[in-house]
Amino acid sequence: PQRPLPSPTVEQRPEETSPASSLIGLAGYSPVAIKTRRVWVKGRQDLAVTWQGVMYYLANDREYLAFKNSPHRYAPRMLGCDPVVLWNSDRAVQGVVEFGAFYDGDLYLFTAGETRDRFKLNPDQFVQIRHVLNPEEVIGTRLR
Repeated sequence: PQRPLPSPTVEQRPEETSPASSLIGLAGYSPVAIKTRRVWVKGRQDLAVTWQGVMYYLANDREYLAFKNSPHRYAPRMLGCDPVVLWNSDRAVQGVVEFGAFYDGDLYLFTAGETRDRFKLNPDQFVQIRHVLNPEEVIGTRLR
C-alpha cells in the first residue's frame, strides 16, 4: 500500500530572494502547474521563489502565492534529485524533467529512463531514503 510522505517537522519558509548559486528547479517549469494540472508550463523569472536552496519559477500570481504558502506541497521530492542514483551512489544528482514520474502524489525526477524504470519496480525502496541533502552538494543546473 502507498503511504503519504511525512510533512516536514520543522516549518521552512521560502526565501524572497535567492543566492546567486541557487539550483534551478524543474528546468524553470512551474511546480504548481505540474502538480495540480500535470502540465509543463514555463515559469517566469520575476515570479521566482527559493525553497530549500532551489529556485522555482511560477507561471502566474496565483501559482506564486500557492507555492510561497506551501512549497512542500509542490516541489519535487529530494530537491529534484534522482532517488535511484542517490540510493546507489550516495550522490545527489539533479534529475531532468524529461524523466519525471509521480508516485503517491509526489513528483520525482530521474537522470535517465533506466533509473525511472528501476524506481517504478519498487518505489518504496527509494522513497524511504532518509538522507540529508545539502543544496550546495547537488549536481545540477545553477543560476549564475
